[in-house]
Amino acid sequence: MIPNKHIHINDKNAEHLDANKKKKIINIAFACDNKYARYTGAVICSILKNLSSDKICHFYILSTSISQENKDRFLKLKRFKQCEVFFIKPDESFVQIFKDIKLQEHVKIETFYKFSLPLILPKLDRILFLDSDIVVLEDISPLYESTLEDFCFAAVEDANQRLKIPFGYPDEYIYFNSGVILFNIKQIKNSTYMDRIKTKVKENFDKYKVSDQDMFNDCFYDKIKKLSYKYNLHHTRYGFFNPMNTNDYFASLNKPVIWHFTGPIKPWHTSKDLVYADRFINNLKFYERFADEIYYKILDNDRIISTHSDSFLPYKNKHSGKDFVLLASGPSAKIHTKIDNAIYVGVNKSLLHSIKLDYLFVQDFRAFKNFEEEIFSYECEKFFGICEAVKEFKIPLEYALKSRAKIYYQDTSLTGIPSKFAFDLSKERIGCFENVVFAALQFILYAGAKRIFLVGCDCSNEPYFYAKDDKSDLNPQRIINNYKKFKNFVQFYYPDVEVLSINPVGLKGIFDEY
Repeated sequence: MIPNKHIHINDKNAEHLDANKKKKIINIAFACDNKYARYTGAVICSILKNLSSDKICHFYILSTSISQENKDRFLKLKRFKQCEVFFIKPDESFVQIFKDIKLQEHVKIETFYKFSLPLILPKLDRILFLDSDIVVLEDISPLYESTLEDFCFAAVEDANQRLKIPFGYPDEYIYFNSGVILFNIKQIKNSTYMDRIKTKVKENFDKYKVSDQDMFNDCFYDKIKKLSYKYNLHHTRYGFFNPMNTNDYFASLNKPVIWHFTGPIKPWHTSKDLVYADRFINNLKFYERFADEIYYKILDNDRIISTHSDSFLPYKNKHSGKDFVLLASGPSAKIHTKIDNAIYVGVNKSLLHSIKLDYLFVQDFRAFKNFEEEIFSYECEKFFGICEAVKEFKIPLEYALKSRAKIYYQDTSLTGIPSKFAFDLSKERIGCFENVVFAALQFILYAGAKRIFLVGCDCSNEPYFYAKDDKSDLNPQRIINNYKKFKNFVQFYYPDVEVLSINPVGLKGIFDEY
């Protein structure tokens, strides 16, 4: 048994566990050194982006050498989405069991740490181990919840079944890939786990050409349950692969959950001819910018954090996977017909449209001119933006109270300081970008939108849909440029969200049309 003194866990762990009892825990482990830490961070981001809202991940990072800087970067991911990150320092004597095994050039000794998981974390029933050269494309929960029966592990058939030949085990057993392994710790505790490993490694270490994977199959070929190809799809780079289950294989090709970049060429080397390499690189850039706080900056202003937590936290991923319509007041809104089952978010006087709004955003006091009672009495959830930089734009707090509206603070783009789109609305000022539609769009993303339809978002000085003599005095080209910035923000932070425009003037060619 590996002593608990080697488990290094971040602070206040007990409090976090108590707070998260309402969500089902998904335990996931990685093994990495400092060089691979950034790639592990990219994989974690791909998991969190796709995770079901009723689940919470506990990530276990296995390493004897990871720096405090990299630990801090991993911990920042807790700001991105609720999760826990634990750091485990395995006993270095554990890898001595494998010291005589020849490693492939692109394989690190840390990969053997995965086999210490049942010894280090015996109180868990199961844990999912993942390599750092994968990208997660769908919710990982069904994989974690796979039925394990009496098997000690679950894994995916490897593309190269010829690798099992040196070990001479019966033909009815297949050879598995070790990049994705679901450990049935509860069952492993009832087996002679370490005895098997020590005996087989001593007998066959010189036969292991694929390092830990050969060892895994040699020791446990009869203890592994086969999973669907979709949970570790790497087979397309092997032209000779002949799947045992062709129906599952082709279904998995159409919708993989995990894509595995096996072999020495990784997406951080080149994206040429590597399927889904762009998705991995997108998550890598996301992780590095997020962890380094280039885009993401937590405010020290307690008043703003307190206000925004109250205003926005209840809506984080509340409508995950839903369609949203951003209904603005441009003339093209006049011809819009309702999209069934979509959530409607309006701005300013778009409440005059015949379609009932679910949410309303107002952030310029001039929008209240001769219109107070309509806004006060309208029945929907309301958000009022407070612009502290320009006095004549600031909505009085008593107006928010009378409207039963939540408030938020804008940034100061109107004073010449560039706006930034907010990623965590509960802690950041909302990016102004000279138009309330961008505040509404930041909220829509935060609330979990799958598709966003832009309606009435005309970049022109034509009269609004509700009046002949009321029109915008904003610079259309500047607003168009801000929509381009918004598109870049979505592509970087929310690559799976689709933005579609419906007839808005000036946006042609920026977003796909519906």
